[in-house]
Amino acid sequence: MRIENLQRLADTKITRANKYYWHYYPFHRDLVEAIKKYATGKVLDIGCGNKPYEKEFDANVSAYIGCDIIQSDLNKVDILCAANEIPLENLSVDTVFSTQTIEHVESHQG
Repeated sequence: MRIENLQRLADTKITRANKYYWHYYPFHRDLVEAIKKYATGKVLDIGCGNKPYEKEFDANVSAYIGCDIIQSDLNKVDILCAANEIPLENLSVDTVFSTQTIEHVESHQG
């Protein structure tokens, strides 16, 4: 399991002083819009880290579950496992959410 970078993006508020501002600003804006438009019911966030988007789901969903391969530095992960071994029943969540994660999934190419 990975232990580096335990403190992942903990907030979606990135100022212009951040060197990644022009990358993250439109990404977060569009992501928040999609969350508000499409997210419903029980949400599973795969690769949740410190759950930086959790507050964006509050109004639309009944539950927000975070899954990751290692506990975050803020102890926010609910399910600790690999993304291809999530111990949930089929059809037990309504929305699956995952950002900036696929390149970290073992065997993501097949």
